[in-house]
Amino acid sequence: MLERQARRAISLEEQNDLNKKIKELERLKRKQRRDIFDIEDEVKQKREELIEALEKRMEHKTNLETLFIIDFEVK
Repeated sequence: MLERQARRAISLEEQNDLNKKIKELERLKRKQRRDIFDIEDEVKQKREELIEALEKRMEHKTNLETLFIIDFEVK
């Protein structure tokens, strides 16, 4: 939309102003994309950590330990 307005602008000053706005909006768009990628990376990392924690909880370890011994005779 702004690009179309910039091409149709009557004065060079108007064209220049619109081009500056376009440049700033494109810069903002790139920054927001980087932010999205960073957040996606954080989400993936957190997901992996949660899966690892769940897998550790699911591991069943059994230990055999003698607690006491009963000795008896039948007569």
